[in-house]
Amino acid sequence: MEIAKYSFYPQNNIEENDWEHILYSFFAALYKNGQILNKYLDVGCSEGAYTLYCRIAEPESLDGAFYKDACWEAYNALLEKSRAKPQFEIVAPIFDASTCNCGTPEFYVLHHPILYESAPVFCGKCEAMVPLYRLPLLKNAENYEPLLDWAREYLSYYAIYLNSYSMGKKADRMLYSVSSSLTKMGLRLCHEMALNTGKEFLYYLGDSESAIGIHKHKKVGLKEAGVFRYKYLQEMVLS
Repeated sequence: MEIAKYSFYPQNNIEENDWEHILYSFFAALYKNGQILNKYLDVGCSEGAYTLYCRIAEPESLDGAFYKDACWEAYNALLEKSRAKPQFEIVAPIFDASTCNCGTPEFYVLHHPILYESAPVFCGKCEAMVPLYRLPLLKNAENYEPLLDWAREYLSYYAIYLNSYSMGKKADRMLYSVSSSLTKMGLRLCHEMALNTGKEFLYYLGDSESAIGIHKHKKVGLKEAGVFRYKYLQEMVLS
């Protein structure tokens, strides 16, 4: 993973509110396409230029080659109101977070890491993150928001699990029970993504010990505990 600096140059006569609406629409399109990883953005303005610092999966993540239609629409609207073309550069690598370089993974795992923002899909072989824009879209989807929605819900329950004694048991069931609505949501996504990719898509269910290990910054291998093949539970979940 990398930290990138992305600079934007609005026309001098554009209203600030109009420009920021266009700019943040572009950011939203990139986020939903998996091209930037952090939803909460660090944006600054100085001397007529806006600068975004963001996490990206790999140096080429912001390239237009990965744009979907919504990204191009937002980018063209931005360019129309810019006095110069946006520019991006890599500022620094993130050493504790790797991106899959296997080419075509043998199988995938739906799993959200706890320690940093990332795509919720991992390579089953090297256990590194797979950028979402490398994957086919779900049927009738314009972006990867269904996968991101699952990840946000997972992290919400995880925060409750860690911080709320009264609600902790309910959150524990949502995170680690095969029959919870969160697990069923994830398994449906695994089923659809397996059909789309032609590869096995596993769901990382985990357990309390695994969660505690991750929280303590200990490496917990994806296959150590809690990886369930979607096809074993597919009949129950889809019925």
